[in-house]
Amino acid sequence: MTTSTRFSTTSQSNLAASLHNLGHAVRSVFEGSDTKMSQTLKLFVGNQEDIEQLWVTHEDYAGEGRGRKHGVEVLNHSVILFVTAIWESFIADLAQEAFDYLITHASDSAHIPQKIKNHIVAAVLNQKIQTECGR
Repeated sequence: MTTSTRFSTTSQSNLAASLHNLGHAVRSVFEGSDTKMSQTLKLFVGNQEDIEQLWVTHEDYAGEGRGRKHGVEVLNHSVILFVTAIWESFIADLAQEAFDYLITHASDSAHIPQKIKNHIVAAVLNQKIQTECGR
């Protein structure tokens, strides 16, 4: 990997810290609240425990405090991959959950945007074609 395509240690730390802080913010919004947290959000917050463990491991190995940490490049890259995977999964699951909610709670089809209706029809037709071809 060339230096130009490599994340700096500071960038890696900032990204991981941002996701870490987002998890804490989400938890604080729902603690003691009557608002129901979505399943997707529950999974996302649950993944924060794994991120916390990575922070502890990083601090145990590299120490706390400011300054460049040596010998933790592989751990830093692992953190970036893990954080990216968690975020990608959260966005995909959230889109599916929002779609399901919209379809389930629409009082009639007039409340569903045409683009979504077209997507549903295409998916149903595709499934029907696959089923018929599988016979």
